[in-house]
Amino acid sequence: MKDEDENKRKLKILCLEDSPMDAQLIYEYLYKNSEYEILMDIVSREEEYVSAIKFEKYELILADFILPGFDGFAALEHVKSICPSTPFICVSGFIGEETAVELLKQGATDYVSKNKLGRLIYSIERSLKELNEAEEKEKRAAELHIANQKIEQLAYCDFLTGLPNRVILVDRLRQAIDLAKRIKKKIGILFLDLDGFKTINDTFGHFQGDELLKDVAARLVNLVRESDTVARMGGDEFIIMVQNLESDDDILTVANKIIDAFRQPFDLNHNEIYVTASIGISIFPEDGETHELLLKNADLAMYKAKEMGRNQSVLCTTIMKDIITENMKLSNSLYRSLERNELEVYYQPQISFNTKKIVGLEALLRWNHPELGLVYPGKFIHLAEQTGLINSIGKWVLQTVCMQNKAWQEAGLPPMRIAVNLSIIQFQNSEIASQIKEILEETKLLPQYLELEITENIAMRDTDYIIRVLNAFQEMGIYISIDDFGTEFSSLKYLKLLPINRIKIPMLFIQGVNVDERDEAIIKTIIVLARNMGLDVIAEGVETHQQESFLAQQMCYEMQGFYYYKPMPAREIEVLLRTDS
Repeated sequence: MKDEDENKRKLKILCLEDSPMDAQLIYEYLYKNSEYEILMDIVSREEEYVSAIKFEKYELILADFILPGFDGFAALEHVKSICPSTPFICVSGFIGEETAVELLKQGATDYVSKNKLGRLIYSIERSLKELNEAEEKEKRAAELHIANQKIEQLAYCDFLTGLPNRVILVDRLRQAIDLAKRIKKKIGILFLDLDGFKTINDTFGHFQGDELLKDVAARLVNLVRESDTVARMGGDEFIIMVQNLESDDDILTVANKIIDAFRQPFDLNHNEIYVTASIGISIFPEDGETHELLLKNADLAMYKAKEMGRNQSVLCTTIMKDIITENMKLSNSLYRSLERNELEVYYQPQISFNTKKIVGLEALLRWNHPELGLVYPGKFIHLAEQTGLINSIGKWVLQTVCMQNKAWQEAGLPPMRIAVNLSIIQFQNSEIASQIKEILEETKLLPQYLELEITENIAMRDTDYIIRVLNAFQEMGIYISIDDFGTEFSSLKYLKLLPINRIKIPMLFIQGVNVDERDEAIIKTIIVLARNMGLDVIAEGVETHQQESFLAQQMCYEMQGFYYYKPMPAREIEVLLRTDS
């Protein structure tokens, strides 16, 4: 019997009964007929009862209705105030239907007559089942609440720093703008970007980089008021929103406070790390009356701080905002430029010093804007790259150049190479080699009359991929040159790896002839290097006789620049080629 009891689930019951005999009958009945090992405490007086339910945890209370000095209603009231989830079953003599119903209304789980203890087992099972279901429901509700809290945290807080993310920042900024309009106050936005954070990640690893971002977040929070908002936009970018500004000087004070605070090192895995920050500032309402404009203008000012040497703050200016407006207009117009036939290819001749003849051309894109007139690539190529339009524009340029070159050859003009510059975005297109091959086949231009120019910043990207693509060009018979050679730090490292034909000396160095001996030394080095490696060399941006003479003395015999010809449209180049031949 003992072993059998040990296998049963224990059920701890408090029996409120003033008749020891009735209490014993209830216990024996449950012991014999239930599937539980019954652990029953018996009390008869109110003070004992209250003390028991206060200091012991019972799974069930069985209570007589008529008791010394109090009744079942009072007993139930004590349960409701002390342990309301504990099932309360009234086990009593006949108490009348109205009393039983009232007892149930007030919260009793059930009523069982002592003359019908057969119902007690069923009543207990049902009570315990309902209790388990209620507890399970409560548990699920608690788990759901925790899960919703986590989801809300993920939706509105930065997972790494715990700061508000962009979503909650925008919401707070909108509310702050509404308030500022009513109370005629200013709002300051500081767009902060860490200087050189990539180097820290590369040196110490991303885990330590994340730890630094946490420390930066904590330091920024300690530098501002509780009413201000510090948010992380992603990466190493943070936004600080400062409300209720009296003047522009107030936000500059906050910015300077942050710059000063960053002069103190951060402890990164027991290493003292010094990090600076570039801060762009926009102010409501002069720099925008919407959250989009305020953030965009602060971002623009931050990039200006980077350009000016970093580790400083810069206020957004009218000039900066004018640049944004102009870029937006240009971007919108650029989408329709191809279909409206507004783009045009100009050509600049490349000259042989020895023969003074044109030996090649460089294709240069121009945009005949209906309102702005002739727009040069420096104003719109970066917009084309940002919007993805560079791929369609670049393909059009290649098609136009190849078609024009073939037409000139068929018209009897001397065949020559025409150089086309490839954007980094075009080069990253995995179909670029097959696209150019298709253009050559469609226009029937022989590949040796197409020159593709890549800049050093392209060559320094994914070297293996670059080499594969350049080899594909070489196999087709296309001539390849590196533009702006010497303007990047890793030129020589990559020069020996890349399958190229020619180096172009940039105008940056040519302008130093007879001005800066260091520029002249660089030019001499490039020419000797190219000659020793069996590469052709050409100088760009030649504008004076002195520059021409210097280059010829160094045995650089191909040149282009305003000293000879400016870029011209195709019709003018055709006339020139006819007279030159």
